[in-house]
Amino acid sequence: MLESSYHDLSLDTQKDVIELLKKDCKYILYFYKKHKKVFYRGMKNNEAFVVKKYRKERFFKNMNKDLSDLIDEALNELGKKAKRINSIFVTTKYLQAKQYGNVFIIFPKDGFHFTFSKSVYDLFLDINPLLKRALKNRNDILFYKYKPYVFKDEKYLEIFKSYLISLIKKSTGVSPIKKDAFIKELNDDIHSFSDLSAYLKKTFYFFDDLKNQVLDFLNKNAKSYLEVQEIKELIKNEIKKAYDENDLNEAFGNFNGEVMISNSLYYGVNFEKLKKYHILNNWIEENFFL
Repeated sequence: MLESSYHDLSLDTQKDVIELLKKDCKYILYFYKKHKKVFYRGMKNNEAFVVKKYRKERFFKNMNKDLSDLIDEALNELGKKAKRINSIFVTTKYLQAKQYGNVFIIFPKDGFHFTFSKSVYDLFLDINPLLKRALKNRNDILFYKYKPYVFKDEKYLEIFKSYLISLIKKSTGVSPIKKDAFIKELNDDIHSFSDLSAYLKKTFYFFDDLKNQVLDFLNKNAKSYLEVQEIKELIKNEIKKAYDENDLNEAFGNFNGEVMISNSLYYGVNFEKLKKYHILNNWIEENFFL
């Protein structure tokens, strides 16, 4: 079947849609009936009913492509066929889907693949805590604005501290007394990149005028964490631990996060317009909500 959409649904078309879903989506209908929950997806489309193909290669505007590729590499090693590059994202939470557009109930065609993690609500939002867990025992990494920076030599700790002191002295947004306190803490209490990560998170709230200069220093003197194979392996291992879930029932329990699904086709019923279509609405309510 080709991609298609229906702006309106006649009585006969509603019946045809129900029969199509019953024929092509037996697997997901079993879970929807069992748990009285459905998968939602926010979409820009505002048709009443759509037939869509999964993208073969998704474009990510919110995540670094190299990081997204690394996540998919880990999922592939886990044997997961639904990955970020070839999946759509769905959720059992209506309000979560609503953030992304008009809400559709999604009916994946039989034979679909799925991937999800009970510890990840939204990977775009949760990637930074995941990175911190993966790299918590590394003493050569500085986290700034949640991004890890890797230093090849410990001498850069003192170089960076000296640079920060010079920036603080030049700052115009903080009183001299507060500057002295920040400099004293930097000299007396900061002995590792981990200490410095916590210091920057706390202190540079006050030095908004210096943030770009700090980023310039890091970009010139530190490696990207994605350039270090050993670090990439640590991240992949953390992803594998997070996504080692194979029971789709768990996606309908207390789990509140995103689910990746992929295959050939999926069907979408516009939840916002459903009340208009009494036959289709009654079938969905009676089977999946009541």
